[in-house]
Amino acid sequence: MSMYSAYHRMFDINSFADIEKRYNETKPIAGKNKHLNIIPVDDRKRKWERIEKISDDCYAIYDGELGDPLIHNRWGHPANKCLTPEVSLALAPILWTRVKDGYTIRIRNGVGDYAHVSRYSFLNRAMPLGLRFVQTGNGRQYVTCGGVDYYLPKSNYHPKSREYSDERMWTNAKDDHHYLTFFHEHPINNSTGRAYGWVPHTNTFTFLHPKTRVDKEEKAKHKANTDKFWDWICAVAPLMPVTGEWNTPERNNYNAYNTRMADEANDYLNSLQVRYYGNHGYGTVLNGNSEHCAEVVKEMMADEEHPLRLPMAWAFVNKVNGGDYGGSAVNKFASVSNQEEASKLRAKYNSWINTQLNLVKQHTTSGIIVSEPLTERRSK
Repeated sequence: MSMYSAYHRMFDINSFADIEKRYNETKPIAGKNKHLNIIPVDDRKRKWERIEKISDDCYAIYDGELGDPLIHNRWGHPANKCLTPEVSLALAPILWTRVKDGYTIRIRNGVGDYAHVSRYSFLNRAMPLGLRFVQTGNGRQYVTCGGVDYYLPKSNYHPKSREYSDERMWTNAKDDHHYLTFFHEHPINNSTGRAYGWVPHTNTFTFLHPKTRVDKEEKAKHKANTDKFWDWICAVAPLMPVTGEWNTPERNNYNAYNTRMADEANDYLNSLQVRYYGNHGYGTVLNGNSEHCAEVVKEMMADEEHPLRLPMAWAFVNKVNGGDYGGSAVNKFASVSNQEEASKLRAKYNSWINTQLNLVKQHTTSGIIVSEPLTERRSK
């Protein structure tokens, strides 16, 4: 079997009976590490994905990441060398437990606020029937149960001090309990006869987005210039080209104009040692320190002959018109037919210029809250 197929194959463990059977019927990895009793959960070549028996009523599945008490290579997380059994069990990515009237599965994301790609693949393959691991494009992960997406937050449970180099390094680390646990009744006694009767068993969570606000006091200082720049954009925007179908005169004209605006912006910004963004489709020609860039924009708005005036206007207009996405885009500034359409364009300008002037400030950070506190509803 190829590594690719093994990397994407589900573990096919759907109940406590399955994990118990898999452990009992799988031969340990032989060789120099035979004494470690490594029981692979699936592909024997991926021995770091293994089952560890905690007790007759509890089995953990590890993936070689933080929390795994076995160091599989010399690049293993140094904190793994100092684990206590309690910490190791708490950090297990998958924990199957037999409880009264059924069993539970506990699912834990990676530790640290960054991408844990191998953990995501592991969790996806470890899901039993009735649960689904969901990886979104916004950097957050969920477990779907009964048609509901439950947020699976990343954990912050790790040593925060280098004072010790042994088990004491975990002394001040506090488990944030950022995991999801689901209960499955066994045998199923409800009248619906549902085959996959998973329900949340412990706390569920909600992600709080960071909140921003516009610095209105600072914006008021530049209102006259931002209004003048808007009026000027409205005058020149209808004359600017839009994309057309590939290899048409319209598209060639658009490409030539876009290149000219890029060259003009680049020539000026090089003299200021400000990085050039290089793509007007993103709605700006500036990149780098936001405060420095904002000062350049302020200078541009105050000077009607400024070299960046036309390239900046083009950056905004091209973004609004959907530039760089191909097709037969429409010049929205040339086709305004009523006040509602005009107001929408002005709202887009307000949002854009607020960003260019570095006026959007974050006043609350992102966070995680318990959305539905659930006490342990079943006792072992």
